[in-house]
Amino acid sequence: MGRAARVREIENAVEAARRRFAILIPVLPVVPIQELEAWLLCREFEPALRRAAGKPQGRIALNLPPLSRIERLTATKEQLQRVLRTASEQSGRRIQQVDSIRPADIARYIDDFSPLRQLPAFQAFEADVKRVISCQGWPGSLPDQP
Repeated sequence: MGRAARVREIENAVEAARRRFAILIPVLPVVPIQELEAWLLCREFEPALRRAAGKPQGRIALNLPPLSRIERLTATKEQLQRVLRTASEQSGRRIQQVDSIRPADIARYIDDFSPLRQLPAFQAFEADVKRVISCQGWPGSLPDQP
């Protein structure tokens, strides 16, 4: 469908909600090329994946793709679940605990998202964040790209 079409779809839905419910909250469209989970599968975030899976010192190979392939992955929700299961080094019933880990749980362990700045979809996301911050007149800003 493409990013522009998705953003229009989100903007139309937001406008309809604003008319119907008289809400005026800022909205930030997040449109990754693939599912959002793809961003979490890059090698740079391996420590966060291991911590979220409960095995921060784990050594089993997770076979994470290089950042250059992230936006071409498919079935990323399933891939992320497989990676977390592998990282947990659990088996049997205990491995099912890993299935409740959400992307937000992993993101809590990531201090630096700057590796994602190489990805066009993340660049657009960051530009949208800066636009909303500016339009709202909120204090603070995001650091410029290196």
